[in-house]
Amino acid sequence: MNVLVEINEIFRDLGTMVNYQQYLLDNIESNVIDISTNIDNANSELRVATNYQKKARQKMCYLILIAILVGLVLMVAVIS
Repeated sequence: MNVLVEINEIFRDLGTMVNYQQYLLDNIESNVIDISTNIDNANSELRVATNYQKKARQKMCYLILIAILVGLVLMVAVIS
């Protein structure tokens, strides 16, 4: 009879450990899902930032080109 009580205690302890580990696994799974969502959002924001940067670079090139043209026009006007 004493052996049955010990076996019962072992199974209860095992059940407690399994429940605790299940909580940890659920917590890990939740964190992985959150990370996946955050990565997707970050990728989307990086695409938007890349587009903004491209447009800003194009605008800067146009402004430099206009400044050069204005400078050339002024040089020609001064030389003439």
